[in-house]
Formats: sequence, structure tokens, C-alpha cells
Amino acid sequence: MKVLIVVAHPDDEILGMGGTLLKHQNSGDEIFIHILTDGHSSRLNETTINKKYSESIKRRLKSARFVAKQLSAIKIHIDSFKDQMLDNYPLIKIVKAIEIFSKKIDPDIVYTHFGGDVNMDHRITFLAVLTAFRPVNKNTPSKILCAEIPSSTEWGDIKFNPNYFVDISDFLDSKTKLLSCYDYEMKEFPHPRSIEAIKNHSYNCGSVISAKAAEAFFLIREIWK
Repeated sequence: MKVLIVVAHPDDEILGMGGTLLKHQNSGDEIFIHILTDGHSSRLNETTINKKYSESIKRRLKSARFVAKQLSAIKIHIDSFKDQMLDNYPLIKIVKAIEIFSKKIDPDIVYTHFGGDVNMDHRITFLAVLTAFRPVNKNTPSKILCAEIPSSTEWGDIKFNPNYFVDISDFLDSKTKLLSCYDYEMKEFPHPRSIEAIKNHSYNCGSVISAKAAEAFFLIREIWK
């Protein structure tokens, strides 16, 4: 099975679906990761010391590549769109970028953001993914799933009502270890993007399906081919 992750920023792939990706890896599935932005360039401005922020961007990209390696990803592609500025690009440009990368993969499952997130980059990514994977040919993915990103999905204006759950009981500890690769993006409890809060949320999602821990998704489309 070929699994494609399309997210806006480095760390979204682990925050939203890290346990699920570890489970795919354990099952022998092929993982491909497409990250649209560097996750930090929006913080550049005229008063910023460019060297400092350039090093910060490099650190994020290095982390993303290291995480991809830990997931045994076949390929990771980090695009050149500017962080927190996806709404400044024509949507078709982002769609084309996704189509170009995914055409080489022909994925069975696509994971991306939820369309109601408070983060605009997440919303644009969601729209671009839906457009790129319109069900117009035989290569359409069997499933498109939206993940929840802590400190974004729960603060949006559309309620995230999951209808698809993945038991990650055996992979939660490994997920938190991967999050340590992005330690500079993590916060102190009770912030939702803290290790403790993420674990608690995983336990809560797990209780919905009588499992120790789970990740929740919203299934946009499933096609039985």
C-alpha cells in the first residue's frame, strides 16, 4: 500500500498522524511525505537577523528529513512555498505542485489537514488536496483522510467530528519520541501542543474505540475499487 502525507509544515506529519504512520511502517506500507512550506519563513522581516532565521529554517528541514528516515519513508519532498503565506499563491499553483509529486506515486491513501483549522495554511492545503485528487481517473486514491493538529483544529470555526480511528496503542511512545525531533515547536503543559496534552488526547481518542490510545481522522472519501 502506498501512503501519501500532504501537510503544510514540518511537524504536522507527526502531530497529526505520527502514530498512524508508524503503524503503516510496521505493516510494510510505502510512505511518501510532501511538506509544502519550510514552517518558519513567515517570521522573517526587515528587523530580523536573517542568518539566525535561516539557521532555524535549516533546522526544521533537517528535522523533517530525519523524521522521514525514522519512518522509512520512500521519499520526502519539501516545497518552496512560504510559511503562513499559502493564501498569497493561486490555488492552482499549489494543486499543480501536489499533482506533480503524487503522479510519481499513485497513492492508495492520502492524509492531509482538516478544512476547518484555524491555521490558514492548513485550510489551503486541504483545498489543494481535494482539488488535486478529484475522482476523475483510475488513479484516484481509495481514501482521503483529514487529521487533527493540536492548537489548530480545536481552535477552528468548524467542529472536527471524527469518523475514522486508528489504534496506536503500540506506537504512542514512539510517536512522542519522534516529536522530540521538533522539540523547539513543542510547548509546556497545559498547551495542547505539549507532550502531556498530546498523550492525554490520544488516550481520550482511544477510549472512544476501547483502545489504550488512538488517532482520530475525518474520512472525506472512500472508494471501493
